[in-house]
Amino acid sequence: MQYTVLIVDDDAQWRKLLASLLQVRGYKVLQATSALSAQLLVEQSNPDLAIVDHRVPDFDAITWLTWLRESDSNIPVIVLSSFLCDAKMISTLNDPLGVSVVLQKPVKPIPFVTLIDKVIRKSTLTTDQFDQPQYKDAVDTFLYSIKKTKDSGIFSRSSIVPRIHYPYTTKTSGIAQRADNPDSQPKIEDDFQVDLAELKQEFVQSVAERLAQLQTLVPIAASGSAEALKEIRVESHRMRGSAGAFGMPKLGNLMGDIEDSLAASTEELTGDTCTWRQVNFYIAKAVTILGQEKFEKSKHISTDYSFSR
Repeated sequence: MQYTVLIVDDDAQWRKLLASLLQVRGYKVLQATSALSAQLLVEQSNPDLAIVDHRVPDFDAITWLTWLRESDSNIPVIVLSSFLCDAKMISTLNDPLGVSVVLQKPVKPIPFVTLIDKVIRKSTLTTDQFDQPQYKDAVDTFLYSIKKTKDSGIFSRSSIVPRIHYPYTTKTSGIAQRADNPDSQPKIEDDFQVDLAELKQEFVQSVAERLAQLQTLVPIAASGSAEALKEIRVESHRMRGSAGAFGMPKLGNLMGDIEDSLAASTEELTGDTCTWRQVNFYIAKAVTILGQEKFEKSKHISTDYSFSR
């Protein structure tokens, strides 16, 4: 059986990266950039898992998740956030909204898909199967081990809910067929490594264009343009979340610095030369990092992207 994963995120580069890896693993992937499109896909396709960015422009994750549960959908959900969620927010997401896992971006893509495999594996067990020793609490143990292992290398700055909360479904087969076929693993991994290199090259090129756009927008936003300020916030937020997934954590941190620096209102930031000078410094530093990246064509996204067997 082929399982379906819905990705709700406005970052096209991250969606493309994650979708490519999921498809290599045998999943069908649906993509949405708004609450309405995500709602329609849930109603039409009833996916087996939803991966939702906590903060998308014009998208309230809490409101959407509330709609999801009130519409009697019990699909498991993973929430990704560029910010650390406090205990109250995690509690709200986990119960009553039934979110399985909350992670802080950036996440390393292949280990993340290993987690997706495990979440779907647990969610597709019947009650009788779940009571068998080889399945019981498998995902819970996996999540606890990540939380306790400081150098696990699986998630960067993760905030993990070590409890799975959703009803069991009636599906009985394992994860996606190709993911459970050992003979297909070497070919799957080779195929994705090629895609990964191409996707990173595409990401680097897009970042160059986006940084140039930010440099153009800064003086406009500094003079009081709310629209320009919003665009800078959106682009820095997107790159903050996805840069680490492409092996560029320093770039992601700089984009986070920009987003954090511009948290104040348009009125407060208008004419604030100190803040805008700092933003220009962050952008210039990001351009330097990007230039260095272009000279390291043989650099891999990660030292270990082998699939979990």
